[in-house]
Amino acid sequence: MADVWKARAEGAAGFEKLVALKRVLPNLSVDEEFVEMFVKEAKLVAGLVHPNIVQVQEFGQEDGSYFIVMEYVAGSSGSALVKQLRDKGKRLSADIAIYIAAEASRALGYAHTEGIVHRDVKPANIMLNLAGRPQIMDFGLAKRDGDIESGMTMEGQIVGTPNYMSPEQARGAIAEIGPHSDQYSVGVVLYEMLCGRP
Repeated sequence: MADVWKARAEGAAGFEKLVALKRVLPNLSVDEEFVEMFVKEAKLVAGLVHPNIVQVQEFGQEDGSYFIVMEYVAGSSGSALVKQLRDKGKRLSADIAIYIAAEASRALGYAHTEGIVHRDVKPANIMLNLAGRPQIMDFGLAKRDGDIESGMTMEGQIVGTPNYMSPEQARGAIAEIGPHSDQYSVGVVLYEMLCGRP
């Protein structure tokens, strides 16, 4: 539904900086609900300031296309790293896998204290910057406490990536999804990093 581009943006004092530009595909016919979810993602993440969460810097619309400008993270995703190692018949060392899982858990713990549950924690949504620091990204399915009451998420609706979903997510038991659901997913990610498969 959206693509992400590496782009240049004018920063403070006129300096250019690299950013990631996520935009709704221009030929995609979007309804009000999709736009509301896209806007919700931008607003949720813009309020999160943590070294292990990819920062949202701007949100807007141009020529009918919505976009989010985010911090650009040079590096690779957790899924790319696991795949590269698996293709070579190797696995991540336990120390590195535990470090990635622990840092992801800290970032999610912070998001949880802000009332936000990610709901789509998986290796592809954990970027490792060039220094090896994990950063959580893609809060497109995130839920804030109270979303059920507002009608943003309906009971029985299954959201997330099947291999990484907690049991309550897989059942569509939206009212039961909370911080523990994200931590379950981090455990699944840790397992994959240690074993080389989901």
